[in-house]
Amino acid sequence: MGEFHMKTRIVLLGTLAVCVVIILSYSISVSYSEGAFADWKSLGTPPYEIEEIDAVYFDAASDATIASTTAGSTLFQVGGLPICSNDSCWKQVESILVTNDWSEMTITPLCQSDYRKIASPPSTPVWCVNYSDIGFGTNFVREAHFVMLEDGEVWLWQFIPGQMALLIMITGVVVAGLIGVLMLLAIFWMGFKERRTTPAA
Repeated sequence: MGEFHMKTRIVLLGTLAVCVVIILSYSISVSYSEGAFADWKSLGTPPYEIEEIDAVYFDAASDATIASTTAGSTLFQVGGLPICSNDSCWKQVESILVTNDWSEMTITPLCQSDYRKIASPPSTPVWCVNYSDIGFGTNFVREAHFVMLEDGEVWLWQFIPGQMALLIMITGVVVAGLIGVLMLLAIFWMGFKERRTTPAA
């Protein structure tokens, strides 16, 4: 009778653990897809006063880039996000690369998105450039949001969908499967021990 109760307890706990792992992995996957783990990155203060935002686009390395002009019509843009520091993000350029025709850019007082939950900027922005990019031939939306704060510093929030959400779900299913296998092995082992210890008739 005790063995039966133990098996029942193992089944219940194992099933509960499987359900918790699947629900947790699904929740994390959804949160990732909504941009919950993306954070703001400081681009420092531009070496000029921004007169106009000319374009926002993703470069060949999938780094969000903002191009703007000064009062004197000098064109600057952000470049090399992974390696730039606050005093080297901005560079002068002669022209702007052609942007994707499917892209969309809006300039508003607040950061807004139809697809993601954007983290709040470090402080109240003066303006926010909201940009979404539907990559040609793909079925996902890349996003970039540039804000200028009251102290003149520019920050970037960007999200580029990939395979991570799917990998999170696959990992959760694998872990749940392992828990199920361990549960079955424990039950079989208990049944094997029970048969060995039962006296022969």
